[in-house]
Amino acid sequence: MSRAKITILVVLAFALGGVVGGSATYAFFMRDAIAGMTALGDISVASMYEMRVSLFGDTGTDEEYEAALNEYVTILDRLNAKNANPGDRASLAVSKISALGRLALVTKKRGAREESERFINLAVDECKSSKWKDCSRAKIEELALYFENKRAAHPSATPK
Repeated sequence: MSRAKITILVVLAFALGGVVGGSATYAFFMRDAIAGMTALGDISVASMYEMRVSLFGDTGTDEEYEAALNEYVTILDRLNAKNANPGDRASLAVSKISALGRLALVTKKRGAREESERFINLAVDECKSSKWKDCSRAKIEELALYFENKRAAHPSATPK
């Protein structure tokens, strides 16, 4: 074989080794790392919206609080749709059930009984699909009241 052919074969073998090595690295390491970083990003987004709900619950008006809860439910739906991990889905479901229950309370407070009923029914449906043991209206209202009582007891809460 000529020197040029040997050089070409060495370069091709090196390139093929790089492609195979890169593919194996991605398949065994990077794919999981990227999925983990994406999950951390999702958790960060959910945490930011949850913090926003707490902030407006403690210091905002009922309208701001309701808007923050609605946005939080939307974010939870988006995260749930893209997340296949059963543990993450269970946590997102609990957050959504709680947020829907809290929306039922705040809409009831402003006199929107039908809207309040709709939110409680959505919370019950979400609860049943998440396979919680107790999906009664009373249990969901108890969960929502737990958060509302913490909100009302917060020292920086403004009278509404």
